[in-house]
Amino acid sequence: MELTFGLKERLILANQYEILSKISEDKSDASYFENLAEIFRSGYTRNYEEAFKGFEENELSQEDCKFVVDVLNLYRELYKTWEELEEVHEIIEEDDVLFQGFDGNEEDQYYAYCKFLVEDQGLWGELKDLMKEGKINLNSHRPMRDKYENYLLKLKEIQSRKEYDVSEYLTLEEIEYILK
Repeated sequence: MELTFGLKERLILANQYEILSKISEDKSDASYFENLAEIFRSGYTRNYEEAFKGFEENELSQEDCKFVVDVLNLYRELYKTWEELEEVHEIIEEDDVLFQGFDGNEEDQYYAYCKFLVEDQGLWGELKDLMKEGKINLNSHRPMRDKYENYLLKLKEIQSRKEYDVSEYLTLEEIEYILK
């Protein structure tokens, strides 16, 4: 990936790295930032990529972000119902309603976004609790997208019915329908 920047962009980046080098308490970080400032001041295009180490080249689209959120919400609803309704508890195994994660290799952007939401942002706290208990892992070690898309289509079908009430739990029949 060849990067080029205009003079104005280089000035802004050089100044930002210069400031970071001055305020950094860690000497190795300060030196790293000073080197990046020099790279942009001097226009060393070959070294521009050093500033972008750790950046994901491809963005995760709004649609894909929504997909991850929808999957997490689906499993929240499945697990909440399983916990609260005895009739569901008796028929459906807990493992069937536990979030199964995303494949860290094949679905790495989904996995990374899910991990960011749950671990870094502290959202879906029940998933974090289940992780601490060793019941779930955010890395499924196998592709899950097709399965989740199927589940979400079924949930959407259920939600489109007139009698569906978002404030109520799913029924046993609805959970069985989603999971089959």
